[in-house]
Formats: sequence, structure tokens, C-alpha cells
Amino acid sequence: MFGGKKKESADVSSLISLIFGAVTPEQNHILHRVAHDALEHGRDPFRALIMNTDQQDLPSRIVARFGPDDIEWCEVDGLHLATDASEGSVSPQVASGYEPHVSRTLRSILRSGDTFVDVGANIGVHVADAARIVGERGRVIAVEPNSENCRLLLLTVDRNGLRNVTLVPAALSDDGEWTWFSTHIGSNGGVLTSDVEALTRGFGAVVPVRRLDDVAPERTRLIKIDVEGAEIPVLRSGLETIRRDRPSIIMEFSCEMVRRVSGIDPLDALSWIEGLGYGIAVIRKDDGQLLATTAEQLIETWKSPLNIEDLLLSPR
Repeated sequence: MFGGKKKESADVSSLISLIFGAVTPEQNHILHRVAHDALEHGRDPFRALIMNTDQQDLPSRIVARFGPDDIEWCEVDGLHLATDASEGSVSPQVASGYEPHVSRTLRSILRSGDTFVDVGANIGVHVADAARIVGERGRVIAVEPNSENCRLLLLTVDRNGLRNVTLVPAALSDDGEWTWFSTHIGSNGGVLTSDVEALTRGFGAVVPVRRLDDVAPERTRLIKIDVEGAEIPVLRSGLETIRRDRPSIIMEFSCEMVRRVSGIDPLDALSWIEGLGYGIAVIRKDDGQLLATTAEQLIETWKSPLNIEDLLLSPR
């Protein structure tokens, strides 16, 4: 397979058809580029096609699990982080610093002995950083429903000897015992409608649901939530923790995703958070500085429906 240029192109077309079925000319062009780039870099084009395609836009029932040859180790600030060489979302950013504005905020809050809960831990970049900060007397709870992400996270934990990390392989919500989960691009993913049609089509996986109150230990200092629009159900599942510990909360927020995934008006969502006694600040992506705001101000100045911001919610 993949002998000469013409045969290579034909083989890639066959591979695309096998994985995705019929695609548009534009999608076909993009997918060919992904496959040829993988071949040029000595990577598996099969996995590259799956790991670099938005599975909620162009879904496939094929799951691409990584093996020993797919793992790349990145050393960042003395930590050794396991990444997937074919993954097209988080792994390419790790070496240069993944979400540095979030890391800066996390480091400004956490101290030795603290407890940190990472909801939507992905491959564990912030988990490893936090585990080193809080030390042996501290605790890190990593919540992640994607089993491949969990594998990379556990490899990172093992390589760095982080004995203070607990993995919870589940989604968090205030409703139900399971949900339907699908990847987006690579390691990113989110919950989908759990109806009969979705279950029948099979573009996803059934994952268990836990409540934040069930996994957050007492005296939790900081919670990070990055769950692609399902942030409010996560918070609703942790009201006892929020009232008991008054933790700081780093939360990704998208008007489009919170409306689509959780069925909640963005202003209502942020106003509800303020009603819990929390102030809102935008974590600026360029320098990590905090820009204090209110629910109304933030929505009034929202750049576009697809804009995504990271917020720091601080107890008043």
C-alpha cells in the first residue's frame, strides 16, 4: 500500500471512503492533505485521518487507539508528558505550552497541600502541573470520560511518579447515571443527546456519570471545568462542595456551546453563577491577566457566537 504518488492518492481515497463514506469535495481535499502529511512524517495515515477530523461533523464508527509507536514524550518544565503523535488538538500544543493563561492562573491560586479537581482533564497537562505544585500533602482529582485521554494521563502520572493523582474516568452532571459521549477533534470531546437515534447510529460511547459532590474532597481549593458546553450541569452537581469550600473555579465558557449542549441562555447561566456569590473575570489569553466583569457586561461585549473564553470565578 502507498507505493507511488498516483497509487498513494488512490489508496488515500480508498481509506477515506472506508472510514467516512461519502464526503464533500472540500472535505476530501482536507482529508487528503491530512493523510499525505502523516505519510511524509512517517505516521499512520489511518489514525491521522480519525484523530484530525471533527467526529461530530464528519463521524466515523472506527476508534483509533494509540500503541507504543504512537506515543511522543514532551518535556515541559521538568515534567514528562505523554502525547499522541497523530492527535490533532491538544498534543501539538504541549511542547510550546498548552493554555499558558490557564496555567498561570492555576499556579497563582494553588499552594502546597491544596486539593485541585480538574473536570475535563483531557490528557493531563494541567493535572501534572497541579500535582507537582500541591505536593505529597495535596490531592489532584482528574475527571475525564475519554478512555484514550485517560491512558495518556495515567502514563504521565506514572512517568513522573505523581502519587497524589486520582483518576475518575467519567463525565460529571446533575442528572442521570450515564451519558452519550463523542470526540470532536482528537482528544477533545463532549456529551451529546442521549436519545434512541444517537444510540442507534453509534457515533460515540456510553460513559458513566458522577456528581461533582461525589468526587470533590473536603477543602477543595480550586476546580477547573472544561467540558464543551456542559459546565452548568457540572456546577449544579457540586452545590454542596461550592457552599462548603467556596473554591475558586476556572471555567471555559462559550455562548454557543452552553446554549446548544445544556439548553441554557448564556446570560442566565452567568447570572446564576453570580447568584452563588461568585465574581467573574476573563482570563486574557495573551498575558493571563484578569479582566473583572459582570454577567451582563460580558454578554453585551461578547465578540461572536463562536467565541470561547476562560473565566475565573472567585468567591466573594
